[in-house]
Amino acid sequence: MKYTLTFEMSRDNKEELFVHGSPEGLTFFANSLLKLVEDTKDGSFNDSHFFSNNWGGSELTSELQDIDAILIHHVKVFCWNHPE
Repeated sequence: MKYTLTFEMSRDNKEELFVHGSPEGLTFFANSLLKLVEDTKDGSFNDSHFFSNNWGGSELTSELQDIDAILIHHVKVFCWNHPE
């Protein structure tokens, strides 16, 4: 993998999510989100999955960036395109 992209949850506060990424990793994620939006048809929803290599994917890196956090191995992003 040529970039860093991790999602990590605080051990102390399960309501905190940390996103760590290199410029390349964050660009990959941003482009993936834009593609998800473009691919979601009017009146429907779509989703994208991001997995670490520990979970059979290649989108997320598996190296914990914050030793006090919990690494998240699967991120699922939903796009809801409701008509106005």
